[in-house]
Amino acid sequence: MKNLAPALAIVAYCALSALVLFQTWWNIPAEKFSWLVFIIWLTPLAVKRAKKPSKLLLIVALGATLFGTLGSLNMLKYIGLACALASFVTWSWALPIWLLSAIVWMPVFNILGAHYFPLVALPLKLSIPLFTSIAVCLSKEDPNESF
Repeated sequence: MKNLAPALAIVAYCALSALVLFQTWWNIPAEKFSWLVFIIWLTPLAVKRAKKPSKLLLIVALGATLFGTLGSLNMLKYIGLACALASFVTWSWALPIWLLSAIVWMPVFNILGAHYFPLVALPLKLSIPLFTSIAVCLSKEDPNESF
């Protein structure tokens, strides 16, 4: 692992910018299981860790977080955090699907879920990251694709 300091600095910046997300998980009752969903979503980081982080995803993460900070748009900060963390996972066919499933641990999912599908919001919230994380962990690395 060569010089990870810039990548880790981007992850730290994105996490600090998205600090309100962690406060939301602890202070709002509707978000009480989101921290668990986030941990489930993070499992590919432990299983399919890349040799070097994806520069493309780090640039997207930094850009989304900067625009989120400038425009006071928390959703962009959360997307930046998801991209920054996803940059450390090896590329496979399931990585984009797993990255899209990050919306489940963001507050917008509970807002939409409470309105459109209140009875199945929690099972969906737990199963979507579980299945996408399993897909990433079981997928084979694509040697032709490296971002």
